Amino acid sequence: MSNEKDILEKHLESFNDVFSDMMNVFIFDGNEVINENDLEDIDPNSFYVENAKTKEQERDVSKKWKKENVIISFMGIENQTK
Repeated sequence: MSNEKDILEKHLESFNDVFSDMMNVFIFDGNEVINENDLEDIDPNSFYVENAKTKEQERDVSKKWKKENVIISFMGIENQTK
């Protein structure tokens, strides 16, 4: 059941209206700052170097927040059961 729940959460959060609502609540105290039309999907995989070793991160959902061709932020959600 946990895998099914994770898949359903990822799917729901991938919708721009849901994602923007969540970010507006988490970051902007519920004020509508991020508009769903200003979000674009991006690759959920990123890489970084730690102790001379390359490591990979994968987010459940990743979006780019862009207004008038200016990238404001890259945002991601990673759900954790525990």
